[in-house]
This record gives sequence, structure tokens and C-alpha cells, in this order.
Amino acid sequence: MPPDPLVSVVVPVHRGEATLPRLLASIRAQRPPCDELWILETEPTPTIADLARSVGAEYVEVDSASFDHAGTRTAAARHATGEVLVFLTQDVVLRDESTLSSLVGSLLSDDRIGAAYGRQVPDENADPVAAVKRLFNYPDRSRTKTAADRGELGLRTPFLSNAFAAYRRRALEEIGFFGRRELICEDVLAGATLLEAGWSIHYEADAVVHHTHHFGFGQEFGRYFDIGVAHHRHRWILDRFGGSDGDGLRYLRVGFAHLRRERQWLKMPDFCLRAMLGRVAYSLGRHHRGLPRSWRRHLSSHSGWWDRFESDGD
Repeated sequence: MPPDPLVSVVVPVHRGEATLPRLLASIRAQRPPCDELWILETEPTPTIADLARSVGAEYVEVDSASFDHAGTRTAAARHATGEVLVFLTQDVVLRDESTLSSLVGSLLSDDRIGAAYGRQVPDENADPVAAVKRLFNYPDRSRTKTAADRGELGLRTPFLSNAFAAYRRRALEEIGFFGRRELICEDVLAGATLLEAGWSIHYEADAVVHHTHHFGFGQEFGRYFDIGVAHHRHRWILDRFGGSDGDGLRYLRVGFAHLRRERQWLKMPDFCLRAMLGRVAYSLGRHHRGLPRSWRRHLSSHSGWWDRFESDGD
């Protein structure tokens, strides 16, 4: 790879009028700037199209009936020209002008690193319960992970997030990018496949984005149901790296400690209820084949996926 490889940034967008302007402003502030920016909009709107073109981005309309977390990103990666491919979601904000270069630099620091992902911290106005997930998944110390770490890290070994991740094109090409059809967790699947192919994954704590999900109970339930479905569909990941049962207790400890520090005593019932619902939803997702099709659609956060790819969902 050349000393200064081309960097392509890919951002899928859906109803992003409220969040995309902040992200694009933070991308434009990067030094050095990215070489190419792709905006992929589902349910296209003139507002986003005009905004994308105003910053010189490649704008692509994506029909909502054909959008797929894996397939849409794969198509964009194949068309992008960069040797480094950076994926962001529309609701993150790069913390400072060196955020992107810090992430890309960590990816290129070792020829064996196939993917790198950065730290996600809560927004200033984040709900304390929503902030727990960021504290749990994104520590303040960087680390490079290999398949040999599975005994220590379990399912956290292949973990990375396409909310803020960079990949070597060569590594993604080797594993077929993200595939064509995935309900969710296309990033973790790519991470596991990279590790199995001999690549390593780097977590860069100094490359920081602000990112917080403010999900209602129904949205959060659907997300965990979908994660359970993804783990069922790719059971080899659990067989190879282990499950996440131990992380449940660790998550509770991190959450209670955070809420105590913030003196958010009244938020503890909310936190406990969400944690319980998450486990129930995940278990239902793991056993979704025993549920009627109408239930799967209702419980999932992506009901349309089941209409398009029902056989894959089985």
C-alpha cells in the first residue's frame, strides 16, 4: 500500500435531515481531508441530495426495498476508489480534525491489521442509561485483537462497529466485503471472517466520535431480537469465539457503577428493565425459527427484511 493511500468515506443515510449536517461539517473539518465521500440515501430526498452535492460527495439513491446493511455497503465499497474504506453512520460526529487520520493511521500501523474501529462516546445530552452501552463497548485503552484472543475476550474478539470503522480494501476484498444479505451485524461478521483469515482488528481509543442511540423500549427490543437472529444465522461465530453470557453480568456492573457515579438513582429501574428486555429479545431472536412469520416481522426492527429475504431469515 502506498505511503498516503486514497481514503474513501461511505455514509448510508435514512431520514438524516436532523443529523447529517453535523456529521458532514465534522468530515469537512478533517485534516488531511478524505479523498472521496459517498452518501447513500434510502428514501431519497432533495434536501439530502443537495447537501451531499454541496460538499462534493458522490450521491447515490438507494431504493428502500433493496437496502441491506451488508449488500448496500458492499456495493458502495466496490465502487469506491480508496485503498482505505471508512464507514460511518449518519448520527455520529467526529470529535476533532484529526479523528479520521488517527483511525486510518492506526489501521496502517501494522500490515496485519485488516480493520480498525474507533471509540464512541456519549453525546453531551445523552440519557445516562443510553450512555452505558458506549462506556461498556468502548474503553479508554487501545488494543489490537487477533483470533488467539478469543479465550480472553470471547465474542468481543470480532467486535467492531460500522458506525465508525476503517478497512483495508485488500482485506475486505479477500473476504467478499460484507456479503449481500444481512439483517444486522454485518460488521461483526466481517470482523470474525477477517480474524479467521489471519487478519487482526485494532481498536483505537484516541480516534473518537460522539454517538448515542436514544431508543424507545420497542426499538431496543427489536434491535436485540435482530442481533439474536444474526447470531443464529452465523452460529459458527459463537462456536469459534464463544457466547456473550459473561458479558451480561459485566454490563450490569458497568451500568450500575455509572449510574451511581452520576447519582442517577431514578434511572436504575429503567436500566434494569432494558437489560432484562434485551436478554429476552436476544433469546427470541436466537430461536426465531420457532416463531410464526408474522411474529418475526413484528419483533424485528427491520420488518421489511423478512418480506424480501424470508428464506435467509430461516
